[in-house]
Amino acid sequence: MSFFKNLFGGKKEAERQAAEEKARRAAAEEASRRAAAQEAARRAAEETRRAAAEEAARRAAEEARRAAAEEAARRAAAEEAARRAASTPPAPSTPPAPAGADQPAPQRPAPRPQGNRPPARSQGPIGGDLTMQSIHRLGTKVIVDGSAAASEGFAAFAEAFSASRPQPNRFLFLPDFCMDKLGGNAELMAQLVGRRVVIRWDGSKDYPELLEKRGSFAPFLVVVNDEETAHAIQRAAFAAKVQIRLVSLQAGGALRPVLLSSRQRPAQTAAAEAMAEGAYRISTTFARFQFARLRRGQIGVGSTVRTAGGSAIRLGNEITHNENSITYAIPGSDRVAKIYAADKLTTLEMNKCRLMLSKPLDCPGLCWPLEELQDASGTFVGYVTRAFRGVPLNVCVMQAGGLQAHFPAWTKVELSRLASTVMDKIRFMHTHGVLFGSIEPASILVHSDTEVHFLDTDRYQVEGFPCMKYSYVFCAPEALDKADKVHLTTMEEERFAVAELAFSLIMPGKTSYPSVSSGDALRNIREMRFPYSWGEHKGVADENNKIGQWRYVWSHLPRDLKECFYKTFMKGRFLYQPQQRIPASQWMRLFDSFAANLASPDLFDPNSRKLFPPSFKRTKGETFLRCQDCNVEHPEWFFRKDFVNAGFRVCRPCTRMASQEGFTCRKCGKEFIYTRGTALYHRIRREQGDWDKQKYCSFCREKTENCIDCRQRMSITRLRDDGRCGDCHERWRNAAATYVTCRDCSTRFPVTNGEMEFLRKKGFNTPTRCPQCKARRKSQY
Repeated sequence: MSFFKNLFGGKKEAERQAAEEKARRAAAEEASRRAAAQEAARRAAEETRRAAAEEAARRAAEEARRAAAEEAARRAAAEEAARRAASTPPAPSTPPAPAGADQPAPQRPAPRPQGNRPPARSQGPIGGDLTMQSIHRLGTKVIVDGSAAASEGFAAFAEAFSASRPQPNRFLFLPDFCMDKLGGNAELMAQLVGRRVVIRWDGSKDYPELLEKRGSFAPFLVVVNDEETAHAIQRAAFAAKVQIRLVSLQAGGALRPVLLSSRQRPAQTAAAEAMAEGAYRISTTFARFQFARLRRGQIGVGSTVRTAGGSAIRLGNEITHNENSITYAIPGSDRVAKIYAADKLTTLEMNKCRLMLSKPLDCPGLCWPLEELQDASGTFVGYVTRAFRGVPLNVCVMQAGGLQAHFPAWTKVELSRLASTVMDKIRFMHTHGVLFGSIEPASILVHSDTEVHFLDTDRYQVEGFPCMKYSYVFCAPEALDKADKVHLTTMEEERFAVAELAFSLIMPGKTSYPSVSSGDALRNIREMRFPYSWGEHKGVADENNKIGQWRYVWSHLPRDLKECFYKTFMKGRFLYQPQQRIPASQWMRLFDSFAANLASPDLFDPNSRKLFPPSFKRTKGETFLRCQDCNVEHPEWFFRKDFVNAGFRVCRPCTRMASQEGFTCRKCGKEFIYTRGTALYHRIRREQGDWDKQKYCSFCREKTENCIDCRQRMSITRLRDDGRCGDCHERWRNAAATYVTCRDCSTRFPVTNGEMEFLRKKGFNTPTRCPQCKARRKSQY
């Protein structure tokens, strides 16, 4: 009995010790979890404090800059007033002469310089009168308001502008809604329009609409003589984020800067004021909430979930899925249910979804959360949204084969309408304070050119809830360093991504910075090396930044659209600055205008309607030639002049194609095939005169070695097979290889290396008779 007592007692003691050890381990793990949670909370609080300090510092710096700008404006106004007062003639000290007496013209004394300071003089665009040279040097487009066009000095100003303009395409622009304000200068304006000194800008009813439409042509120099109109123009410029400079027209035709009161200047937050009522705020700090994982029950096809109101929903078939969620159909409903994956469900998704439900957005095609979904235990599991249809954008549009497969009847008209539809949805999002954070083309479905659905809106950046997945393809250059970190995107960075999406839509699938590797792509984005040209402005194209046949597609885009792309993506241009990037609404109007022009029956080049034009855009007065290889017409400059003069009309792409001619290198033995251009070049040279067939390849020409005799370094094409240069080889051939005794006259005679080489090639034996005996023997026969 004592044995069994000891046995069972030992087991109980061991179990007790094991339980105590387990309890201690659990307590240690709990303490470690608490310490980790406290550390995470401390870090979050520290990050929040740091962000708040940075925001406060930024606001303080902004206030300081604003105060400095106002102080500078006040000083400039004071200096201008002082200068005008100094230049005013003093009152006469003698009484006026009687009526009828001859009075000399009053002489205005020149202002006396103060110390070594010279008298005030014209300072160009900052102070004093603006000269015509400074206006042309600034390169801005000059808009003339009706109040200035009706003034006395307009005639002198227009003639001076016309006489001094360095280029014939420099015009004065008159808004069409100012035509009824010209007064007595209406006839003069008609003459200037006929001489193309003045161009009328129509299609706008006021300055806000004009600057919103024409903002891509900014900056502007606006000539206005009415102060109230000047304030209205300035407010419209701030709202449209367009850079302008206001000047007034004097009686003699001179221009003077307009200094508006700082109290009447619109605030820098005009974009924020333009937000729709009830919109989300664009936050610069992360949302604060308790992060934790949520545990839900098993959910799949046929499962039942409930809305926050208690209604039961049975899940149908799976429609689509990604790494974070699965979307199910709801039988008998025009809605779908998005359920988060069990290992991805956290309080982040729950709090973000509830924020989005608190301010619902109603826009066709925007799959915004409509109702919260919970499992049987009441745990948040997903949300209900609108049903959708279509093909992912990256499959059907951003691939040349995808357009042919899914929309074979589409032309550039439908493609530009699709781009306008996408930009319209983005405009709605931005108006309500919602940002992509990072654009995902696979989450944009295309059903037609006017029906587009935006999925996964819960991934968008909403107030302090960031986008959790980023791609450098749609990343602004200034944000590349934080593209691999979770961050809050600014509106300026978002507008760059929208511009990149607009480019990929109208240039199907191409990015603004093409490259052959990811490293080159990052370098091109960081340095903003845009390869496409706009007018006389050239792009940055090299071996790692090629555009190839896509320049045909680019050439058929309208000039204003190309200008916006070029100025946005090329470093140093006006729109490349983050604060100057144009909004989605302006891209939408550009695409609408492009679609209208393409649909016009007066379109000059019908190839512009093709998705992939075969050649460059035709312009009036330009000569086109038909290539004899590809049978496509190209502009004359796209052919090599020497080929055309010789009767061969082969375009440059065809000259790079392989031909049926080639050669075998005599040195390395490799066979090379000529391109069409090289073959034509050889053919033309042979017809013009002596032209030997190519013997050596370029690799062998560039390779060098030393001669084995003289040790001189030279191209291996100049060395013989034995490694000697020409001179050394000749000396070697004439040198005696051996001496032989003549069998007839017993005279020793030399046999040279050249003779021995010849005998070996022919298979002959070494000679036994000297040359004299051999010749005498031959004469006997």
